[in-house]
Amino acid sequence: MTPIVAFTDLDDTLFQTAAKCRPNQNLRTAALSSSGEPLSFMTLGQQLLVDLLLKDAYLIAVTARTGASLSRVKLKFNHGAIVNAGGTILDPNGQVDQKWHDITAPKAKQSQALLTEALEMANCFIDHFALEAKARLIGDYGLNFYLSIRTLPGHGSELSDLEKELSEFFGPKAAVNLSGHNLTVRPAYLDKARAVEFFIENYLAFSPEEGLIIGLGDSLADLGFLNLCHYQLIPTNSQLAKFRAL
Repeated sequence: MTPIVAFTDLDDTLFQTAAKCRPNQNLRTAALSSSGEPLSFMTLGQQLLVDLLLKDAYLIAVTARTGASLSRVKLKFNHGAIVNAGGTILDPNGQVDQKWHDITAPKAKQSQALLTEALEMANCFIDHFALEAKARLIGDYGLNFYLSIRTLPGHGSELSDLEKELSEFFGPKAAVNLSGHNLTVRPAYLDKARAVEFFIENYLAFSPEEGLIIGLGDSLADLGFLNLCHYQLIPTNSQLAKFRAL
């Protein structure tokens, strides 16, 4: 590998849905829906970031997307990827890294009761307040990894009380994060940073001291793996940028 590697979050970092883009922008389709329709787009600035600033870097996706969802992203990750919020590592051939799978799979199975309880709490909250939101478990490769609760764009504040309720109930057993209009509940074992550490140790052809490692991310869920990199790129007005400004 070239001694430049960029570990990058995807959604709201390298691209976003049309609703989050200003009108009349020079947009490039970045990802498709499950039905094959354009769903996410890159602004001109994001295109330049990838095409020019990161052109000599090997891009490694670090995303909450599943393997199938990653396959609908136009960008190519030919040197490996981290999906399911750190639950799964894909090698350069797109195959599941068995060693990492053997580490995370037992923990994922042990977390099923926690996720089921979180799903029930979320659905009760949604029904009680008649919210236009949907809660679902995100599963991949035969395992459920985390809970996602999505509401309408611009209505994320409606989930703030649920975020507090879930955080207090599960405490250190799970990481609860509300970013935009998406609330996630991730069992404590599930961590992008641990997956990036494993990737660095097992896939990089150079030591961190002999190259450049760049991290890109927008949310608090990305902070751990960003801190493993030499440099960090954080979108302006993102959750993480606002957190850093406090």
